[in-house]
Amino acid sequence: INGFAPNESLRRYNFEEMTPIFPNERLVLERPHGSLAMRIVDLISPIGKGQRGMIVSPPKAGKTTLMKDVAKSILRNNRKMHLIILLIDERPEEVTDIKE
Repeated sequence: INGFAPNESLRRYNFEEMTPIFPNERLVLERPHGSLAMRIVDLISPIGKGQRGMIVSPPKAGKTTLMKDVAKSILRNNRKMHLIILLIDERPEEVTDIKE
């Protein structure tokens, strides 16, 4: 598991007993000539470095577009950022679009 023998995983810490480390560095999404949605996210629901998030809405409401805009803004404003996006039940076209 993750490069270790299965028996090694028995010595891992129990997740529930670990100390959480909360985000203490804000990621600014707004940028010149950028999306108005990013300014709104900055004002209403700021995102912190290391924070996880989830977008839930009805079909065809713009979830993928919003996530793509957030990812672009994070990468453009923070060049050294390592960004991970998990797409569940997305069409192959959307996945290809987000990869670019």
